[in-house]
Amino acid sequence: MGKTATTKSLNKRLQLDLTDEMRELVSELADDTGASTRAEVVRNAISVYAALVGEFNKGGEIEIIHRKSRSKAVSRYRLLLPFARKTN
Repeated sequence: MGKTATTKSLNKRLQLDLTDEMRELVSELADDTGASTRAEVVRNAISVYAALVGEFNKGGEIEIIHRKSRSKAVSRYRLLLPFARKTN
Protein backbone atom coordinates (compact mmCIF):
# COMPACT_ATOMS: atom_id res chain seq x y z
CA MET A 1 0.00 0.00 0.00
CA GLY A 2 1.43 3.39 -0.99
CA LYS A 3 2.04 6.33 1.30
CA THR A 4 -0.83 8.33 -0.23
CA ALA A 5 -3.36 5.58 0.39
CA THR A 6 -2.21 5.22 4.00
CA THR A 7 -2.38 8.96 4.64
CA LYS A 8 -5.77 9.27 2.99
CA SER A 9 -7.21 6.45 5.07
CA LEU A 10 -6.18 8.31 8.25
CA ASN A 11 -8.09 11.46 7.28
CA LYS A 12 -11.54 12.07 8.72
CA ARG A 13 -14.20 14.22 7.10
CA LEU A 14 -15.37 17.42 8.79
CA GLN A 15 -18.41 19.23 7.44
CA LEU A 16 -18.69 22.99 7.94
CA ASP A 17 -21.67 25.25 7.47
CA LEU A 18 -20.44 28.55 6.03
CA THR A 19 -22.27 31.67 4.97
CA ASP A 20 -21.92 32.63 1.33
CA GLU A 21 -19.58 35.42 2.37
CA MET A 22 -17.33 33.08 4.35
CA ARG A 23 -17.26 30.52 1.53
CA GLU A 24 -16.25 33.29 -0.89
CA LEU A 25 -13.54 34.44 1.52
CA VAL A 26 -12.15 30.90 1.71
CA SER A 27 -12.14 30.74 -2.09
CA GLU A 28 -10.38 34.12 -2.32
CA LEU A 29 -7.79 32.94 0.20
CA ALA A 30 -7.20 29.83 -1.91
CA ASP A 31 -6.56 32.03 -4.94
CA ASP A 32 -4.37 34.48 -3.00
CA THR A 33 -2.23 31.78 -1.40
CA GLY A 34 -2.08 29.25 -4.21
CA ALA A 35 -3.90 26.61 -2.18
CA SER A 36 -5.21 23.88 -4.43
CA THR A 37 -8.47 23.41 -2.48
CA ARG A 38 -10.65 25.18 0.04
CA ALA A 39 -9.93 22.30 2.41
CA GLU A 40 -6.23 23.19 2.21
CA VAL A 41 -7.09 26.77 3.20
CA VAL A 42 -9.04 25.52 6.22
CA ARG A 43 -6.22 23.15 7.26
CA ASN A 44 -3.68 25.98 6.95
CA ALA A 45 -5.92 28.33 8.92
CA ILE A 46 -6.26 25.79 11.73
CA SER A 47 -2.46 25.38 11.83
CA VAL A 48 -1.94 29.14 12.07
CA TYR A 49 -4.65 29.47 14.72
CA ALA A 50 -3.08 26.68 16.78
CA ALA A 51 0.31 28.41 16.60
CA LEU A 52 -1.23 31.73 17.67
CA VAL A 53 -3.05 30.16 20.60
CA GLY A 54 0.14 28.36 21.63
CA GLU A 55 2.19 31.55 21.59
CA PHE A 56 -0.55 33.49 23.36
CA ASN A 57 -0.71 30.84 26.09
CA LYS A 58 3.04 31.23 26.62
CA GLY A 59 2.57 34.99 27.14
CA GLY A 60 3.49 35.98 23.60
CA GLU A 61 2.23 38.90 21.60
CA ILE A 62 1.59 39.14 17.89
CA GLU A 63 3.58 41.75 16.02
CA ILE A 64 2.93 42.74 12.44
CA ILE A 65 5.62 44.79 10.72
CA HIS A 66 4.53 46.52 7.53
CA ARG A 67 7.16 46.14 4.79
CA LYS A 68 7.13 49.65 3.37
CA SER A 69 6.68 51.81 6.44
CA ARG A 70 8.28 49.40 8.94
CA SER A 71 5.50 50.45 11.31
CA LYS A 72 4.48 47.87 13.87
CA ALA A 73 1.13 46.74 15.16
CA VAL A 74 1.26 44.75 18.38
CA SER A 75 -1.80 43.13 19.85
CA ARG A 76 -2.76 40.34 22.19
CA TYR A 77 -5.56 39.57 19.69
CA ARG A 78 -7.83 38.66 22.58
CA LEU A 79 -10.91 38.77 20.35
CA LEU A 80 -9.41 36.10 18.08
CA LEU A 81 -8.38 33.93 20.99
CA PRO A 82 -11.37 33.95 23.35
CA PHE A 83 -10.58 30.58 24.92
CA ALA A 84 -6.82 30.90 25.21
CA ARG A 85 -5.43 30.80 28.70
CA LYS A 86 -3.89 34.03 29.94
CA THR A 87 -0.64 33.02 31.62
CA ASN A 88 0.72 36.36 32.84
